[in-house]
Amino acid sequence: MAEAEAWQGDAMNLVEAARAAGAAGQDWNRWIMSDEVQDAIMAAPDFNTPEQEAIEQAFTEGRREKLAATGRIMYTTAPKDYDSGSAVELAVMGDFFGKPLRKIVVEPDDYQWQANRYGSGTYGVWDQDPIEEDRHAREKHDKHRAEMAAVDARRAAGAAWLRTATAEELANEELCEEHGATWQAIRDERTRRREEAAGKKQGDEWSSATSVIPVGATLIDDGEYIVPTMVGLRPIHRPAAVHYDVKIVEGWPHGNVERAEVHEATGKGSSKSFGTVAHVADMITRGKLRVAGPGEVPPRAVVERIGYDRWKDIRRVEVGGKIVWVGRAMFGSEDLILDENGRLVRAKKIVEAAKAEADAAERARIHAVATKASESDVGHAWAPPSKRVARRRPRGRRLTGRRGGWFGQRGRHSVAARKGWTRRR
Repeated sequence: MAEAEAWQGDAMNLVEAARAAGAAGQDWNRWIMSDEVQDAIMAAPDFNTPEQEAIEQAFTEGRREKLAATGRIMYTTAPKDYDSGSAVELAVMGDFFGKPLRKIVVEPDDYQWQANRYGSGTYGVWDQDPIEEDRHAREKHDKHRAEMAAVDARRAAGAAWLRTATAEELANEELCEEHGATWQAIRDERTRRREEAAGKKQGDEWSSATSVIPVGATLIDDGEYIVPTMVGLRPIHRPAAVHYDVKIVEGWPHGNVERAEVHEATGKGSSKSFGTVAHVADMITRGKLRVAGPGEVPPRAVVERIGYDRWKDIRRVEVGGKIVWVGRAMFGSEDLILDENGRLVRAKKIVEAAKAEADAAERARIHAVATKASESDVGHAWAPPSKRVARRRPRGRRLTGRRGGWFGQRGRHSVAARKGWTRRR
């Protein structure tokens, strides 16, 4: 009984010696094989497994205490089989993606070797607790997300306020920022209002222009001849024209009066443009173009055969129950007798009767023109006045001539007056 107590005391002393050796940083093999330790073991009456494990545990605890103060901490998901050298497990921190995360302490000199040892098994190694780092990162992300949500809510409120802001408020950028609006939102709202105004203006222009262009109708351009105000200037001449079966062909972008065109039928299943919607609508509004009434213009084939510039001189004649059209092409020497399809009429009786009636109508027109010119007392190169105009006394060095002149001019020094073309003696 006394020997057992003595051994217990010796064992306890051996356990304390093992803890002190571990805390001193001694090597386990060197310490356990030393003479003092072996003598103590041999002197023990009974040295069994529990006593051996107690000594090993004490040595490990002593070494852990030393390493906790002077060693280097590392975290790994590798199992204990990968621990070697001075590696000591301090604690299991928890589960990390399905694997236990262990906190290891090693001697500073053994850190790199132990890290490579864990890495050889494709296990992770960290200097900081990855579970704690992940928690901090999630908290930081959640905080940032909450802050951004608050910022987005403020910006959304500012953008909603901009939609109802007046033009004066929108121009005040400081006021817009106070309501949470960003520079981008202010610029987008200004752009939206500008585009909306431009779209409304374009829509109004389109509605106004298309309302005066009757689709499917025939438009007549009576032409225009403006006499120059002084000698040397060319007159302004716009020939007469007839546009059959007009339609609107939109361009890109849609609804733009400057891009859309007005087409007229060519009679061959196709069409051609003769102006933009804006131009044609302006011509109609100013009276330069007008809508043809029923039967006002000859058929298209007839007008094309004789010429658009002379469509007013084409006369409709009914001979023997047959409708023919009589007209003379530009620079032509004879009248053309055409049917509805623009083909020449070969029947001699119809041709003679049509020419006789056309000549009678032409003489009546010339007489009407001469009568009107006589009443206005204005000379023309093709219709001279009916009475003589006395020559006036010249003033200074100015050239004088008869009243009248080309195209109804009253200037006394026109070219026609100087050459004496304004009146026949």
